[in-house]
Formats: sequence, C-alpha cells, structure tokens
Amino acid sequence: MTQHPSKKSGSGIIGIAGLTEGNNLPALNSVHEVNKIVRRFASEVINSGFSGNMGQDQFVAAIETRIKALNRLFLGEFSVEASQYHRGVWNTPGNLGQYLLLTMNRQGDSKEAVALLFSQLGTQVMQVMRAGARKSEDEVKAALEQACHDARDMLLGLKSDDFDD
Repeated sequence: MTQHPSKKSGSGIIGIAGLTEGNNLPALNSVHEVNKIVRRFASEVINSGFSGNMGQDQFVAAIETRIKALNRLFLGEFSVEASQYHRGVWNTPGNLGQYLLLTMNRQGDSKEAVALLFSQLGTQVMQVMRAGARKSEDEVKAALEQACHDARDMLLGLKSDDFDD
C-alpha cells in the first residue's frame, strides 16, 4: 500500500522534494532554536568577558569570530554549524538581512546585518553586566532577558520597532 505524498510519516512528509530533506534538523525559524542560539551567545559574552581568562584583545577577537559565524549561519552561507540546522527562504541577505537593516534603521550591506545585530546584543549584554553592581539581580536578569528576547524576535522577523541603539 502506497502512502499519499501529503501524509506525514514519522520523519516528515513523504514524496515532496524539499520537504523531506532536513526535517530532522532544528529549524532556524523556530522560536525555541533561535532563542537557544541567542542565549548561548549572550552567555559566551558574559563568560568570556568576565571570567578573567582572556585579555581584552582575546575577548574581542573571540566574540568577533563568533559573530561572523552567526552571520553565516543566519544568512544561509555554508559552514559546519549551518549544516546542523534547517534554514528556509527567510535566511538570506535579501530577506532577513534587509529586514534587520530596515528595522534597526541602519545603513550597510545586508550580508552583514546579522553581525550588526549580534554586535549590538554583545554591547547590550556587556552594558547590563557592568551596570549590574548598581542593580539588583532581578533587574540584571530582566535586562538580559529583554535584550535576548528582542534579538530573537528580530532574527525571526517578529519585531518591527522598539529596537534601541
């Protein structure tokens, strides 16, 4: 007995080219997956910047390398990390890149827009952590949560305003 092409099997839709490949990979249009990526980046900034294990030059170089990798991941360029995710038509410079530039009210190359967003997030995380001595733990957590939430929504195309420089 043949299953209808539009019927789902355990691994995805059968018989429709493009819908069966990559269905077992986490999707970059998933709030959950993008949230994990954004939070991991924020944690890397905090851990690298405040651990005392790196000098400032090493920290900047490490974060810049990570930002470039995230730019490649979200804008559809091949990388080892990118091969671990299912990307869609949103993840291109013409779609996500252009959206980010417009939403952040920035000029520049849409091929570098995700890097601009993660640079902004890294700066926000560092500012929150530096100001943390003057704020309660709950205020610091809330500010970090908001920064990550905003970046996640931007990457998913869910936020159209309220992005601060």
